[in-house]
Amino acid sequence: RVSGYKPEEMTDAALFGLIHPDDVAEAARLFDQIVQDPGHILQTELRYRHKSGSWNYLEATGRNLLSDPLVEGIVVNFRDITERKQAEEELRIKGNALDNSIGAIAVSDMAGNITYLNRACARLWGSDTQEELLGKPYWELLELDNIDVAKKVATAMAEKGFWEGEVVAKRKDGKEVHVLVAAGLVNDAHGKPIQTLSSFMDVTERRQAEEGLRASEERFRHLVEEMDDGYMVIQGTTIAFVNASCGEMFGRSDQEMIGRSVHDFMPAKVLREILKARPKRRRGRSVPLHYETTLEHVDGTTRTVELGTNIITFSGAAALSVVMRDTTERKKAEEEKGRMEQQLLLSGRLVAVGELAAGVAHELNNPLAAVQAYSQFLTMRQDLDESIREDVETIHKEAQRASRITANLLSFARKHEPQKDLVLINKVIEDSVELNAYRLKVNNIEISTDLAPDVPETMVDFHQLQQVFVNLITNAEHAMTEAGGKGTLLIKTQRIGDSIQATFTDDGPGISEQNLVRIFDPFFTTKAVGEGTGLGLSICYGIIDQHEGRLYAKSKVGEGTTFTVELPVVTEVQASGEQAEPGRVEQKPTDRDRQAG
Repeated sequence: RVSGYKPEEMTDAALFGLIHPDDVAEAARLFDQIVQDPGHILQTELRYRHKSGSWNYLEATGRNLLSDPLVEGIVVNFRDITERKQAEEELRIKGNALDNSIGAIAVSDMAGNITYLNRACARLWGSDTQEELLGKPYWELLELDNIDVAKKVATAMAEKGFWEGEVVAKRKDGKEVHVLVAAGLVNDAHGKPIQTLSSFMDVTERRQAEEGLRASEERFRHLVEEMDDGYMVIQGTTIAFVNASCGEMFGRSDQEMIGRSVHDFMPAKVLREILKARPKRRRGRSVPLHYETTLEHVDGTTRTVELGTNIITFSGAAALSVVMRDTTERKKAEEEKGRMEQQLLLSGRLVAVGELAAGVAHELNNPLAAVQAYSQFLTMRQDLDESIREDVETIHKEAQRASRITANLLSFARKHEPQKDLVLINKVIEDSVELNAYRLKVNNIEISTDLAPDVPETMVDFHQLQQVFVNLITNAEHAMTEAGGKGTLLIKTQRIGDSIQATFTDDGPGISEQNLVRIFDPFFTTKAVGEGTGLGLSICYGIIDQHEGRLYAKSKVGEGTTFTVELPVVTEVQASGEQAEPGRVEQKPTDRDRQAG
């Protein structure tokens, strides 16, 4: 079939008669060599004349078996490689273009031996010349010791006629390289595969860069994971990454958050501000954003956080990074510090005003007493004109009011030490409500109480504390009555840690911000002249302060007002433990000392 002749036509035919004249000399030399050297194996390519008259290419392999009694001859195997040679010739014609190509290209026969490669391919493998690699099999070139890879290549080539993948190979100089390979079969006119055409790309530097990037990202991830601040990466509106601290702020794990919409976690107002940064990157600049907001924890509580955002590249795409710092405790500390400063400032004012008030009250008491006595004596006279009697009664009435004011001044200034006993705060509130029940009912004020049963006894002065509660109830009554003629007052108690908290919340008109900061100031009042002295809340403040507690208010105009009393839980044993040791005299600090402290 190779020569086009039938077997009987070839018998006794002269072998060299079919060989191309230009190839006869080489064929004869090889034949002589194989005859003289029984161990030699002939391997060559030559042209021969087909019966049709055409010159075809043969690949010949011969062996001397003259000494074999079963053969006693020269055995030569032939394979027609005409189409392959034609393809190679075509490649050679295009060789200049391929040799100048920056892509590495090689051709191999079906046995895997390299029959052609361009200069780029030779450079890839570290060879000085192309000829150095010609005739070598692919697996030797690639040093593919991995059986699994070889099986995958063979299977893909057999099934699809094509394979692409990445291999790690060694160059001639021993350097390890990462190579992307794309190999495909070349078929003859009858669809029979005759060659393999392969292209190679050295991706070593890319892989090294990727490895460096992975290492860098790993370091970045480690640093971010260890941050106390929360860190979130948003791509589009999807959360691409969060660290553990961020998850803790929301009470969720990173697996619960990654891949979900940021709208599920962030307030809409904050998101609008954050996402404004995205288009600014397209105009060639990135504007970082700093923002303060509150986030909702999964347990329903809120956390105050400071946000800092910027535009970054994450996993090869543009993204927004959000750093979140939990400032809840800091804010509480700042608020507490502010309250303490206000309390110290107010205490200082109370001390100063108290000293002044005591002096003024003492100076006024004697003349006021004389005015009251003489005016009362005058009203008892029978011969007094009626119009004059009315004037004298007015003098007596106003002197009595002035006397009450001086009594309040003295009460405010004296700072009597509380006479403390174990008392139930709930009991004090119940008694205070009962004292005011009739008047509240007449004025259409509804009282609602929510007194926690677990509130313990504590060391307080019952009557002083009742004075505070009655004053707060009365103030709430006046505010609601003047605003709408009716209202509701909610009184609530609860134990918080080592403190007892009592709140008085009305649905009255509320207090403006400018008035709220002054309500505990002595002589400050919003009532009309003659209706109040402005000392009630100041006296209450002083009483609670002497009990080592706190009195403060929160209010908004139109939303009512809440006064809060906080008292420490002190047992009789604790109170007695604070007394001085026998024989030791202790000087208790005055309000001025506390202010200085």
